[in-house]
Amino acid sequence: MLGAAANPFADPFEYRPIRVAKKVDAGASFIQTQIIYNVAKFTRFMKMVRDLGLHEKVYILAGVTPPKSVGMARYMKKFVPGLDVTDDVIERLKGAKDPKEEGINICVDIIKQVREIPGVAGVHVMAIEWEQAVPEIVSLAGLSPRPGAQAVEPRLRSSEAIELIVSEAKENAKAEIEKALEQAKAEAQASRDLVVKEKERVTSEVSGLKRQAQEAKAIAGQKETEIERLNSELAKTKAGQGHVQAVRGPAGKRESSALSSRERSALTSLRSGLEALSKGLGINEDQLEALRRFFEAEFLLHPDTAEQVTVPSEEPSAPRKEIEKPRAETRHKEVVNLVAKGNILLHKNDAAKALDAFEKALAIEPKDQRAGEGLKKAREVLEIVASAKAAPAVPEGVPPCPEGLSPEEWQSKWMIRLVATGNVCLHKGDLGGAQKAFKQALELKPYDEKARAGLLKAESVEAAPVLVPAEPEVPEKTEVPPTPEPKAAPVTEEIKAEAKKETPAATTPTGIEDLSVAEFPRETMSLSERAGSISGNQFTESCTSAIYEVSLGEGEKALTVGGSSTLPFHVFEGDMPHAPQVAFGILDSEPEDWPDVLSKYYSDVFSDPVAWAGKCINDYGAEAICLSLVSTDPNGMNRPSDEAAKVAQSVIEGIDVPVILWGCGNAEKDTETLREVTNLVGNRKVCLGPLSDANYRSLGATAMAFQLPVVASTPIDVNLAKQLNILLENLGLSLNQILMDPSIGAVGYGIEYSYSVMERIRLAALTQQDEKLQVPFICNLGREVWKTKECRLPSDALLGDQERRGVLMEAVTASTLLLAGGELMVMMHPKAIALTEALIRGMM
Repeated sequence: MLGAAANPFADPFEYRPIRVAKKVDAGASFIQTQIIYNVAKFTRFMKMVRDLGLHEKVYILAGVTPPKSVGMARYMKKFVPGLDVTDDVIERLKGAKDPKEEGINICVDIIKQVREIPGVAGVHVMAIEWEQAVPEIVSLAGLSPRPGAQAVEPRLRSSEAIELIVSEAKENAKAEIEKALEQAKAEAQASRDLVVKEKERVTSEVSGLKRQAQEAKAIAGQKETEIERLNSELAKTKAGQGHVQAVRGPAGKRESSALSSRERSALTSLRSGLEALSKGLGINEDQLEALRRFFEAEFLLHPDTAEQVTVPSEEPSAPRKEIEKPRAETRHKEVVNLVAKGNILLHKNDAAKALDAFEKALAIEPKDQRAGEGLKKAREVLEIVASAKAAPAVPEGVPPCPEGLSPEEWQSKWMIRLVATGNVCLHKGDLGGAQKAFKQALELKPYDEKARAGLLKAESVEAAPVLVPAEPEVPEKTEVPPTPEPKAAPVTEEIKAEAKKETPAATTPTGIEDLSVAEFPRETMSLSERAGSISGNQFTESCTSAIYEVSLGEGEKALTVGGSSTLPFHVFEGDMPHAPQVAFGILDSEPEDWPDVLSKYYSDVFSDPVAWAGKCINDYGAEAICLSLVSTDPNGMNRPSDEAAKVAQSVIEGIDVPVILWGCGNAEKDTETLREVTNLVGNRKVCLGPLSDANYRSLGATAMAFQLPVVASTPIDVNLAKQLNILLENLGLSLNQILMDPSIGAVGYGIEYSYSVMERIRLAALTQQDEKLQVPFICNLGREVWKTKECRLPSDALLGDQERRGVLMEAVTASTLLLAGGELMVMMHPKAIALTEALIRGMM
């Protein structure tokens, strides 16, 4: 027997029965549904099933599960796809003295309700990890004992029974044949009616065509009669001409050559009128010739009538006064149209045609002010164009026109580019560059309004103050605090703050790169000011939630991350009260596989983690330290937890900046080590990580006891990240104690997956009010970058300098994760950290 599953509560709801039908067509004999808590919705589902007739083709088993606790019900409601747990179920469990007993009662009540729904053949009891409750549920629901199997009908039948079956089959067949015959008769009758209607329509059309043919025949007869009459008149005309010539003789003959100019003009007009008449009446050439000869004969036989023909004088008569000048209203409309046409042509840079339009308008209305102004402007543009033609075709700095583009298209592209360059220079405060760009644009298009306005603005010194970026190449321009001797007293807080911005070059050992970086110029105008007249709601979209703030460390050196109510660095849409931070990553033992370009910065302190942390703080300006307890890895050194805890204790007590303790990745060993550290350091607010689904209970309890922040680590998955946050919150931790580690990779090593997950988490937190995801990100990227092969390959001509390559790879990875929402970066190379911090300052 083949069965299938069905989910009556998934979306789209109306499509659920159709999917069941497909499974039935594929051969399913029974259907088992998802767990039912919403009986009303399941009832609607079964109605649609019955409408399709599926309840007669397949057995449908309703799935039921007894909820053991209110927590289980809430979990299924929020995190199990396709489950619809009603609030009534949760309320019943919350108010019950014995949640398990109430869960069984809920299950029994659901069974009793679904049994009353037509089409439900049975129930499937799914007591998850509670199989011992099934007998009680079955008994309380009245399903026990199970009905016995029905007796099997005998295969042998008597002759009377066979005859009865045969007669019933004959009757059924006869009834079906008669039904089919009646249907065929009805269809034949319908076809006959259709043929009759079609015949009537065709007959009507034929009658109409016959009537049209008769009318055409009558018209043709009339034409024939007219032609015969004209032919007879033509014959009479010819006979008359011969008679006139015989009677008058040579002396009285009037040839066309002897006609006067007035007679010839009248005869010409007569011929022209006949030709026009022939075109209007559709007379053929023979008929036209007959008429022409007839009238010419009449003209020659009666010459006296020629004196009565009025020939128009060669000078046309003067038109009437009211026609010579249009009415005032018509003149005004024409002037308005001509002025509008001229303005449009001016806008299209066709000054010549615009000038013509304005002159025509002034010819009609000489005192029209708008036409006069337009004429003046058109003449000015023509003068500018004429002077521009004498200048070089392509201004200095504009390359020649490439193939495939017309000179006009090329100049238009460069026009836009030069105006944009001028505006950028204006924004940066480079007035000279702005004036040069606008002047080049005006050389291309002297009458461009934007270029003129920009040049005027540049010349009137309406620009932002000039921003001069830092020049790290010249040591005299950098403000470097006095550098203490190697064994001098600890540096002051002011010196540490300055060291954070610029590293003193005097303390760097030989072969170490200069760590100073140029500062990014900051915007002096807000986005709304740069947008001009564009409404803010067209380019901004405010978020509806905010990220929780998480504090690391204590005292004056404590750091706070999170708190943003907008997407990363979208400070024009919301608040970002705390800038992202960078923590220096160090190890609790000497690294064995670090490349030399990274090791040279810490090689003198590898053997002493306390000195290593101190160097990061004093020499490189670290504001937080992430201590990785790699020595405890069971697959490596496997240092005992108590020894590693003492090393961590010495680091925590030896520095005054926040510390993040990062385990080796083995859940059991990390639990043992981190709990030992917390016992040693007492109330010091260190951050513990990583917590995974394997050790969140034990380490979460420790963090809750000491009120410590933790790192919740999950393998690149939105749902797993949310689930771990929920588990930690259920354990008793607050969301403002949790940092999320979504598991990240370096550039070129799967960072696109990390970016996508972080982006989805941040969007859900800020725009979908998903509170369980509203916690900051921590990205331990340094260890991921410096173990890649690209950071280990030596310098060569193709790949370039090894250190520069590694620094950029770490900095670019950090910048990518910052844009995805990262609030706390764990990095290693001092130059990469300096670049990242400069980027953060510039973006804030």
